Amino acid sequence: MSRLRNQLGLSQPDLAVELQLAGWHNASRDTVAKLEGGLLRVDLIQARYLAAALNIPLKQFLSEIDWSSADLRSDDNHNQ
Repeated sequence: MSRLRNQLGLSQPDLAVELQLAGWHNASRDTVAKLEGGLLRVDLIQARYLAAALNIPLKQFLSEIDWSSADLRSDDNHNQ
């Protein structure tokens, strides 16, 4: 995500503002930092806000994810 953000010339605070405008009203620079650091999970609605803030189709945003390193287990399975 940071690569896309940098390609657009956006700082983390700039992207936070774009996220707020897209509908993720409590997004902050810290939110963006956690997203870029892999410390924050997002749901599909938040992914839609991210795609809108980055001005790309959701399908393209999802294709940018490195699924080989993604933790795809459901929360229910984490404690087993």
